[in-house]
Amino acid sequence: AREVETMLAPVTQAYAQKADPWEAFEEGCGAFLSECLEPDVHRIVLLDAFAAIGWEEMRNLEAPLLELMNIGVSRAIDAGKITP
Repeated sequence: AREVETMLAPVTQAYAQKADPWEAFEEGCGAFLSECLEPDVHRIVLLDAFAAIGWEEMRNLEAPLLELMNIGVSRAIDAGKITP
């Protein structure tokens, strides 16, 4: 759980750096991917966690990250930056 929470801060910070909703979404996604490349995060969150705690619990832990993604897409749609 700590590793997923650790991923949330840089994603949120990256998203907040851009005024344009689509650019903010892209920045947030880039930050997420960068975090996924960190060796400890990669091993724990992307490899070991599913076997250790199961798919459903991992989805619950990742819910805040998915919510940020949904918010980002919704804001970009509302601003006319992308089409639903």
